[in-house]
Amino acid sequence: MKRFLPIILFLLVAGCAGPKETVGINDAGASIGAKIIEARTSLSPDEAYRRTAQILQDRGYALANTDATLRSITTEPRDLGGTFGRVNNMKVTASVRDGSPTVVVFRGTYSDGFDIEKRGQSGSPARKAWTELHQIAEAVGDSLTYR
Repeated sequence: MKRFLPIILFLLVAGCAGPKETVGINDAGASIGAKIIEARTSLSPDEAYRRTAQILQDRGYALANTDATLRSITTEPRDLGGTFGRVNNMKVTASVRDGSPTVVVFRGTYSDGFDIEKRGQSGSPARKAWTELHQIAEAVGDSLTYR
């Protein structure tokens, strides 16, 4: 039994770290711990603001706060289904920045205050929240960067 202990410990530690890439999305450019996704788009800032609001609503989010002047959007909390790895109270914040190209900055929280970030195993609540935020950003932008 003693000779299997190091192997068991290694597998446990390696398994908890989480994979670099997330199943189903192309987020290899995001380092573990990234909390912000910036979506670059050829749309004008006003078009990007409207497109972001439309995508969020299409994905089932109710808009809690919107400001067309500052071009910022915050959603009401929303639960993402599943029996294992359920994500509770996910909120998304998006803000549109002027520039060439236009940049939409996405971040969020879940489970009453945890920042959405790239971490955890595929299928875990943390990684499911990250995947959802990433898919929203992909639907808005032509290219993504991470911080």
